[in-house]
Amino acid sequence: MTDGPIPSERNKQCELHDEWRLIHGDHYMHLADLASYCPPQNGITALYSDPAAWDRKAILKVASSGKFSSDRTIAEYTRDIWRSHARFHKSADRS
Repeated sequence: MTDGPIPSERNKQCELHDEWRLIHGDHYMHLADLASYCPPQNGITALYSDPAAWDRKAILKVASSGKFSSDRTIAEYTRDIWRSHARFHKSADRS
């Protein structure tokens, strides 16, 4: 196991894609979108090799993600989709 992609193996999955489909088929379409996955993954691999750039992007992504709460999401789904009101047990901790 490594801490990130192995440079010599970076494109191996993409190179084997067509060969695997020719020999074994892809009856369940597991590899159907692999070709479109490879270019963005190669960009991520390059970014990961530059720790300062990776850290900056990671921090900006987290900072721009906004608030998320599963309780809020469930409450909104209950209100907006089911047109109902959430009912909580009185002993539930709401802190």
